Amino acid sequence: MKSTFLLAFAVLAGTVAASAQTKPASSKPAKVDEKEIITTEKVSTEIMPEYPGGERAMMQDLNKNIVYPEQAIANKKQGVVYVGLTVDTDGSVSNVIVKRGLKDAPELDSAAVDAVQKLKRFKPAMVDGKPVKLAMVLPVKFQLS
Repeated sequence: MKSTFLLAFAVLAGTVAASAQTKPASSKPAKVDEKEIITTEKVSTEIMPEYPGGERAMMQDLNKNIVYPEQAIANKKQGVVYVGLTVDTDGSVSNVIVKRGLKDAPELDSAAVDAVQKLKRFKPAMVDGKPVKLAMVLPVKFQLS
């Protein structure tokens, strides 16, 4: 929605700028077509979901929730698992699935899903003042020290 507004605004601004360059200077005020005016009532307000304490707190909670599987440690497996989730209208986390996992370490995929499922409730995404579901993808990094 926001990008549509910006694109429409840019197209409208480009049209006004182009016509201002091609018309001769005049002392008469310009006539504005009210159909072309974009008002704030026509633009939706989008707010992304917010984790309690912000992104840093979410990463700290993920780190606390992760249990590095013994088998992965023994086999020196590491990498990034991309986990998809939905933040529901009440802020709860649902539909947690592996979007892109580690082919040779499925145990890390499972550990990442478990850690994401334990996240706290988010402040939900909002569109036009109403809570909406929003799908997200979180990278969960596994690294041996």
